[in-house]
Amino acid sequence: MSNRHHERVQERAYHLWRESGGEHGRAFDHWLQAEEEIRTDRAEAAEAEPAKAKAKSAKAPKKAEKAPGKGAKAASKEASKSRPKRPASSA
Repeated sequence: MSNRHHERVQERAYHLWRESGGEHGRAFDHWLQAEEEIRTDRAEAAEAEPAKAKAKSAKAPKKAEKAPGKGAKAASKEASKSRPKRPASSA
């Protein structure tokens, strides 16, 4: 369990303890409830994230795509620059 996760559970368990009137002897129950609430919140956020991304991408204009093969032509030109030149034929 990460340190941040532990701190979140600890803080939530404390709030649950305060909400229950500060009764003693239920620390473990509060801890388990806090873990469950945080786990549920994360699962809901994870489910909502793809929906947000999908909605955001639907709003954003699409970028123009590169013409097919353009990258290959540029690479070919670059490679031909590094080759030695042939001497001109005298025929």
